[in-house]
Amino acid sequence: MTLTVPGPPVTIAEWRRVFMAYRNRLSRLGNITLIWRIELQKRGQPHLHCVCWGTACTRRLRKAWLEVLGLLGPYEGPASVKRASHFSSGKERGEFRPGWAKVTHRGFWQGAHKRAVKINGLGKSDSMGWWRYLAAHASKSKQAQLGWQGRQWGTVNRALLDRAEPFLIELPVKATFKALRCLKRIANCRFASGHGRQTWFVTPVTAKKICEWAMEETNGS
Repeated sequence: MTLTVPGPPVTIAEWRRVFMAYRNRLSRLGNITLIWRIELQKRGQPHLHCVCWGTACTRRLRKAWLEVLGLLGPYEGPASVKRASHFSSGKERGEFRPGWAKVTHRGFWQGAHKRAVKINGLGKSDSMGWWRYLAAHASKSKQAQLGWQGRQWGTVNRALLDRAEPFLIELPVKATFKALRCLKRIANCRFASGHGRQTWFVTPVTAKKICEWAMEETNGS
């Protein structure tokens, strides 16, 4: 799930107010937890990349975010608007012209219902998709979107998360280098770090098998 504030960039205080209100909404939704990572868009607007678990439907997650955007209050002034439009919905009003906007609620900003909240599901058989998503937004390839002053990531309803037990593999020096050479060939990269590139396996057990293979090859040589 990606959460963005539509319209001109907000202040740090405004962003935190909106995000804290959203966290409180999630706490009331029940069985929902998430890990979030904050980034800055090119226009300087903070937005969140999240991985969510729970039973709350996407409609409720979307509705909650659009509602808390109302805490930002009305806006009138310069805006990156390309086409003219206007709307009226109950007490909310909005008017947009190229380069200018006037709106009573950011949740009703032009295109907000499509772009302010983006949610994609993972298949039941995809046990590593959530981890790939998080790593992609914490790798060197995302350096251009850093710059947020404050906490970079966190969790919501952490008590609901299940912790997986890690497994430790210790290799002698020769087997370690053999495993690394194998990984570099798989990643098609001559640098051990990959410089922001990533190679993922279907399950973590694959990495264990590569290490076991390196041990056998080293013992047999």
